[in-house]
Amino acid sequence: MNLKNVPSWKLFLSTFFIAFLVFGSMFGVSLFLILNSSEETDNNALNVPIEDHYSPSNEDNLTLVLMACRESNELPSCYLVCKFDAVANRCKIVSVPNAALSTVNVSEKTISEHYQYGGPEEAADACANLFLLDADAYLRMDTDAIRTIVDFFSGFEWTFQQDVTTSQYQYAKGPQLIDGNRMGDLLMDDAFLEKAELLGEFFETHFSEKLTSNLDDFYSLLFEYCDTNLSRATLNQLDKPIHRFLRLEQEKTTTFLLNGNIAGEVFVPQPDSLKQLQEQFSDQEITES
Repeated sequence: MNLKNVPSWKLFLSTFFIAFLVFGSMFGVSLFLILNSSEETDNNALNVPIEDHYSPSNEDNLTLVLMACRESNELPSCYLVCKFDAVANRCKIVSVPNAALSTVNVSEKTISEHYQYGGPEEAADACANLFLLDADAYLRMDTDAIRTIVDFFSGFEWTFQQDVTTSQYQYAKGPQLIDGNRMGDLLMDDAFLEKAELLGEFFETHFSEKLTSNLDDFYSLLFEYCDTNLSRATLNQLDKPIHRFLRLEQEKTTTFLLNGNIAGEVFVPQPDSLKQLQEQFSDQEITES
């Protein structure tokens, strides 16, 4: 084509449209790349887990002494020491016979005698002192409280290793559904020695991440039905270790047995068994005696 014969206005329009198409295409490609890069960045940001800057320490440990009684005006017949270890992210549980000897303020008595003398606070100290622990709080429950709390979670499954007969129920060997009434029945039964394991199974089943959305309701239930010196402020302070514990999917608990001998009406812990448990529970350094 001879450009000299083309009118100048046609040449101008052709050049303008060609330039518009070129620069428009470049702009569109650039915009697409920018938007796509931004979307990938957003998606990557969504896929990156939020860092939990919580660093567990022994200061976040919580030692609770659970006490179970048939009626609120009766002496507890079941004591369970529960140490929530924030560093290990585990709950250690041991059952303490109410006839076990323990010393509080240089006074040696059975756990029940400590309760009669100084109430639930002294009984909690007596249980914890056995394992060189400081009792942070006690939680005293009668059978009505036990029933309400367990049924709040719709019970749990427990496998009996043999047939068990109590004053209220007969349990056949094998898996059984434990509701609130049966939980209270087993905790009250002197012949049933797997109380720590039973409580541990309850924790394993229901103290899960699912509970995080119902913690307020659960706390309200505890304070309404239980006698306790545990405060809501303490639970709020331990919110991060509590949620960390609930997120753990399995093996949340370890249970222990305190061995001992019956001397008359008194349970005397075996020194070797007691020392082993002190090594498991206490944050103190255990020295050779």
